[in-house]
Amino acid sequence: PCANAFPLPDEISFEVGAIMMCSSATALHALNKARFKPGESVAVFGFGGLGFSALQLARALGCGQIYVVEINSAKLTSALSMGAIAIDARSPIRSSKSKRQPLEQESMSHSN
Repeated sequence: PCANAFPLPDEISFEVGAIMMCSSATALHALNKARFKPGESVAVFGFGGLGFSALQLARALGCGQIYVVEINSAKLTSALSMGAIAIDARSPIRSSKSKRQPLEQESMSHSN
């Protein structure tokens, strides 16, 4: 509906605006729903458009560590290049326990 529309500034292209209102808005909603606070760590499961937006927003909001869990090697490499801790979802948990253990402890503290 028109009530949900707002003008796009001239300096933002339609392509960028579409991304902002789709994957970025969804990622921001997830961070808000999780009651994210600056300094907390964030886990991103899947590193497509939505995961990419979640990483960027979490960083902009002052997150601690960012963990990206993915099965695609190229996407894991991309996440690493953006400063995330990349976790290959295909590998057994025990193979990278040092990286997974803090994530598991934090996720347990936020479960409802």
